[in-house]
Amino acid sequence: MKILPVFFLFLASCSAKPTPDEVSLHFQDLKNPKVATSNTQPFPLPSQDIHQGMVHVVGNFCPEVKERCIVWKDDPSKTKFARCQEFAPSICVASKISMDFWIDKYEYKEKYTRLPMSNVTWTEAQNICIAEGKRLPTEEEWTHAAEGPEMFPYTTGFIRPTGTCNIDLEKDIVCGKTLCDHRREIDANPKCVSGYGAVNMAGSVDEWVESKPYQHSKQPNLWMRSSLKGGHWLGIRARTRPKTVDHEQMRFKQISIGFRCVSDK
Repeated sequence: MKILPVFFLFLASCSAKPTPDEVSLHFQDLKNPKVATSNTQPFPLPSQDIHQGMVHVVGNFCPEVKERCIVWKDDPSKTKFARCQEFAPSICVASKISMDFWIDKYEYKEKYTRLPMSNVTWTEAQNICIAEGKRLPTEEEWTHAAEGPEMFPYTTGFIRPTGTCNIDLEKDIVCGKTLCDHRREIDANPKCVSGYGAVNMAGSVDEWVESKPYQHSKQPNLWMRSSLKGGHWLGIRARTRPKTVDHEQMRFKQISIGFRCVSDK
């Protein structure tokens, strides 16, 4: 099968290269919603019930799992981007961690449509969540909500959910110099649901999460906290464990990137 091209946007160069401590201080500054606000829409007012529209995630998370593909969708000897059609059950190889939090059932949507909000930076997404008394999920929280208590490699199970989730699009990919917009309404794929009840954690839009400070792979003096999980509508990972890093948190945005918020217990 012909493998779809993977599209990369280069990271904007930064004159400032913060240290891990400076990255942490910057994140603390995000608790003030006036910092780096989004111009896509005004901040919504906090709901009286902060957990309205969220699902409760409570259980034990495994920090490290062993996954084994038993049926390949693509030939892994021909491409490093080969997709797995079916996995064997995952095996936990680390001590589990107790988790208890709430996460948005759906991707955060635009104000006047049912489409997931996109073209938003990590910093803007964090501020939008904070303005509602919430925050972006950590990598571990997002992963646990997506894979459910069974540690599914795909949010819906062990079999790749082509047709169930908004993934594996093979036509009308590029519009001009950017990706075509193939977002679907946040409730358009109701069967693309995790074991905890979170919808569309695979496909539609990549989702921003908060990572522990890490060094940029090509700029070792540049420290980051922004990562992406879930994948968008093309034939890419669409799995629960992988992540994409190195996208600058105060500048990088595109049509295929959105987010959802979490709230502590």
